[in-house]
Amino acid sequence: MIAAATRLLAAILITGLGVAAGRAAAQQGDAPPLPVLDLDAMSVSVSGVSSGGFMAQQLQVAFSATITGAGIIAAGPYGCAGSNFPWNVWRATNVCSNFDDGIPFAGPPPLERSLEAVRGAAARNAIDAPIHIATDRVYLFSGTLDATVPPAVMAVTEAFFQSFLANPAQQIAATRTLAAAHNMVTADFGNACDVSTPPYLADCDYAAAASLLAHIYGDLAPPAPAAAIEGRLHRFDQRPFVEGRRDSGLADVGYVFVPEDCEAPGARCRLHVALHGCQQSAVQIGETFVRHAGYNGLAAANRIVVLYPQAAPMRVAGTGGGSPAAITPSARARNRRRSRR
Repeated sequence: MIAAATRLLAAILITGLGVAAGRAAAQQGDAPPLPVLDLDAMSVSVSGVSSGGFMAQQLQVAFSATITGAGIIAAGPYGCAGSNFPWNVWRATNVCSNFDDGIPFAGPPPLERSLEAVRGAAARNAIDAPIHIATDRVYLFSGTLDATVPPAVMAVTEAFFQSFLANPAQQIAATRTLAAAHNMVTADFGNACDVSTPPYLADCDYAAAASLLAHIYGDLAPPAPAAAIEGRLHRFDQRPFVEGRRDSGLADVGYVFVPEDCEAPGARCRLHVALHGCQQSAVQIGETFVRHAGYNGLAAANRIVVLYPQAAPMRVAGTGGGSPAAITPSARARNRRRSRR
């Protein structure tokens, strides 16, 4: 399922670029299609937190010829869980992360497993050649109080990128010393920094979204005032991108933030794809993530369109790819029984 969701999110990404050439999805239901924009195909980046961070890295590696940078917040390396169900569920929740399911943490994951996954997928032409990763810029964040994706897991993520980047010391920016729990870390919105509870945004006096955008794109203008952000966030219909697949993992509606400058004729803007984590979809927390994760102010001031794909909560996940998905208590209980066999 994670592999399918990766392809579907990639379809949104590619079609988001395609609308620059005038290919907009047909309007369905209450949400309109993605707007027609002129986007720079050489300035596409992606980021995510928790399960969104795992997905962001899947996209970055799979489409490295298109994606030029990534921000990974509290997530493990590419292909961490693997695809052999049900054991990938056990690895996702106990090796790639540390779910509170009564099973001791068995991580961190081995680096070689992820490197082999890249080599194998590239040999099958299932992903872009990993040589394209060499020029990417990567931002990594790991809170010292994160018990869900422990710092030891993020250390493997960093080692993964060090294996591919041409100059890791210059291309990787890593924040590892902030006393933050498992959250999307913001400068001024959310719960206390040491608490990991819904909506999993935390006021840590540190803007992770702004930091990752600045590292990926270089010097940026300061965030725009609130007046420049108001009215720039739009809903769009995600259904045309799933081709009628009910198991896509995508919600019917996604969000896109479009700076006013990007709607001007001839304007050329960059594209950043921001992926929420588990229990952060609009179905679960409304527009809290898309409005308060910290991307929009900097995007408005720097002609960056931010695409916020939305996942739909599902009862059981983990049948492929590398992301620890939202697993129900009953699924975790079944997983514990299997792990003892």
